[in-house]
Amino acid sequence: MGDTVVSSFDVAVVGLGAAGSSLVRSLALDGISTIGFDQFHPPHEIGSSHGETRLTRVANGEGDVYAPMALRSIEIWRELEQETGEELFVECGAIIISNPDQVAERIVRKNFLRETQSVAERFGIPHEILDAEEIRYRFPHFGISDSDRAYYEPGAGYLKPELCISTQLAAAQRIGASLRFGTKVQSIEGRGGGVVITTNDESLEVGRVAVCAGPWAGELLGPPFLAALKPYRQTLHWFPIDGEYKEAWQAGPAFTWPHGTGSGDFFYGFPYLPSTGFAKVGTEGFAATTHPDLSLSIDQNAAWQVFERHLRGRLLGLHPTGAVSKSCQYTVTSDFQFVIDHHPDNENIWIISACSGHGFKHSPAVGEAVAALLNRVEPSVDLSGFALDRLDLF
Repeated sequence: MGDTVVSSFDVAVVGLGAAGSSLVRSLALDGISTIGFDQFHPPHEIGSSHGETRLTRVANGEGDVYAPMALRSIEIWRELEQETGEELFVECGAIIISNPDQVAERIVRKNFLRETQSVAERFGIPHEILDAEEIRYRFPHFGISDSDRAYYEPGAGYLKPELCISTQLAAAQRIGASLRFGTKVQSIEGRGGGVVITTNDESLEVGRVAVCAGPWAGELLGPPFLAALKPYRQTLHWFPIDGEYKEAWQAGPAFTWPHGTGSGDFFYGFPYLPSTGFAKVGTEGFAATTHPDLSLSIDQNAAWQVFERHLRGRLLGLHPTGAVSKSCQYTVTSDFQFVIDHHPDNENIWIISACSGHGFKHSPAVGEAVAALLNRVEPSVDLSGFALDRLDLF
């Protein structure tokens, strides 16, 4: 490696997925000289921001702090749609179905229906609470128990993650950001009043660095982040739809369905997707961490197992024969919340990571707010709840 090149870039962004693509666009819009790095060629199917859909709603049972971020993010998605002519957000509505008296053994989403309803009421988010009879009438493809109730948010829906990322990256480049794909950042080191980034090609000195590397963030940053930002592999399934239920699935909402007291008694999914004609369903598991570079084969029976444990009798018209399965990665913290803060040893190195399975919907607002912080301006949304010191790492 040759000598370090002192660059004219104010900020470097490492990782150009959900948060990184939003951040480089926001920085460029703010007139900040920006360079972005990604070891792959986003959008891609290796990290956390792929799989055709990402559920988005304004009321989030994970906490009050997310509602303003979700509201601002939807505004930004709509602005991008107007700017580019692309459909990024499909407003099909979203529903949470659950027994409202059931409390699960989870760190978050213990009583997801009531928690989400409470957030919606505090922020004045339009929603309905449906009883079992009304759910059956409006959404006949859901198999409902008499004790089930639903939170329904008509303004919610799903995002197209690959298109969202490519649209933001293209916008960032048009505005003037420099993006380097297929370039792996090997180390980040504070030096004087700046930061030196070493890639597989060069060493470059910039003013500040924002690490948005998802499951690779811990390894890049080293201890204690390696232990604090834990990657878990998740499996997604696309199920064929029987013809008699096709119309209901086409008209249906995105959904989240906690259905027991165990930590794994939970699934979510999406209506009929025109690209495949299938319905997509995902579960969440946190039994064992993984290495982000480790390629794991998916059990050929995985879709059947998910169908039998979660879907049979609940999602009508789906069947596991011919299902397609893919994997993605979550990076989580011990409290399943974000990390957005500067490094405790260097205020020029920022960490924007650990979206914990609910980050994509908030990424435009996060990018905008972090761009403001890097420009030493007060952000429009409150990020103080995502500080590192809450995790007691040091």
